[in-house]
Amino acid sequence: MRGDWYKIGLYLCALGFCAGGCEVAKLTAIPGADIEIPDADADGQSQSDQTSVDSSSTEDGRDVLFSTLDDADADGVENDFDDCDDTPTNEDPDEFGCSCSQRDTDDDGFDDCIDECPNNARKIQAGANIACVILFDDPAQTYAAYYPAIELNLGAACDAWTDHLVASRDASIEVEVRFADITTAVASSKTVARIRSINGLDTYEQGALAEIRTGEDPNDEIADAVVTIGQRNLTDGLWWFDPNPTLRQAALPDDKIDAYSAFLHEMGHVFAYNGWRDFRDGDLPGNYLSTYDEYIDFDGVNFFFTGPNAVEAYGGPVPLTYGNIAHVANSAPRPGSDLLEELMNGVVTRRGKRRDISEIDLAILADVGAPMVSAGTGIGCDDLPAATKPNVPLIVGPEPDLQERPLPPQQFGSTASNHECNGH
Repeated sequence: MRGDWYKIGLYLCALGFCAGGCEVAKLTAIPGADIEIPDADADGQSQSDQTSVDSSSTEDGRDVLFSTLDDADADGVENDFDDCDDTPTNEDPDEFGCSCSQRDTDDDGFDDCIDECPNNARKIQAGANIACVILFDDPAQTYAAYYPAIELNLGAACDAWTDHLVASRDASIEVEVRFADITTAVASSKTVARIRSINGLDTYEQGALAEIRTGEDPNDEIADAVVTIGQRNLTDGLWWFDPNPTLRQAALPDDKIDAYSAFLHEMGHVFAYNGWRDFRDGDLPGNYLSTYDEYIDFDGVNFFFTGPNAVEAYGGPVPLTYGNIAHVANSAPRPGSDLLEELMNGVVTRRGKRRDISEIDLAILADVGAPMVSAGTGIGCDDLPAATKPNVPLIVGPEPDLQERPLPPQQFGSTASNHECNGH
């Protein structure tokens, strides 16, 4: 009987219930095995060859106090309650036996060891920033005199769009500027990212937006977007460059096109307004479409954008420019004459007129899957439920083979005070 009480006392010591102090700090038990406690002599010394009961540990260094549990990965959580097998020994498990590399709390594809914002599927890095970088493809530097003004106004236009976006982690959007003998300006992302494939139909988003949303650059070392400027807009003095496009307080001449507004328009094509549907009948060229194409409806006469955010912002389906459906608005009698003053209208460009990003533009940006800034967001993680997460791209860039589909460049016309943009 005395031996039994001694065993019980040691068991309580191992579990931390000692009232008067314990000589034995740790015991190791093999599940299913009896514990043999040697008798002590009058001096308190064991009569066996063992002089003390050693604390012990598993091979990975984890101490085991006293256990009859079946714990295969030795993380302290019984197998029956352990959701994660093979927990790394250098990571602390939670109550379910899962360590940070085994958890993806917000289900965004990045484990909690990597994800600084484990409760926000739109962010991997707290306080992530988006930087717009302007590059020039002008080998002979023919237009070098215009570089500072272009960089200032185009950079500000890019920033104006990205100010409405939440980056998953720091992103650099490189915008390459080219010059050509055209009367317009054209722009697009330089590549696309496939985000889903349903019933053999592939859906792509624009590469610049994919980088911001996922933190992965589908362009690798090349630029994310390209803007081509018609050289006569510069040499003929048609474009006017705002000395402070952020403030927009300088006097805009009545006979000039506001270059900052033109760049805002072009960056709208880089991030949202672009796709492959035929401008006359809405047909797709193959088994692929863009996130913008997904919401285009053709009733046999006119085109409409039917994304839920855009419909709410406009009060109904948004009329798109017939013959140039990467834009909004039409001249009467087609629907959308009330949108002729919109930044992304495809009908008229007015000299002496400033334009800005509208609520409809932001609604369409949200509809194409952009991670939008919402009320209360700041520079931290801004915890959001996993239900707000966007789709993670399945394939980025030109995969699978022969399916790289660069988006067609979209146009901003600027050759007259009032004119129709060229179609494709």
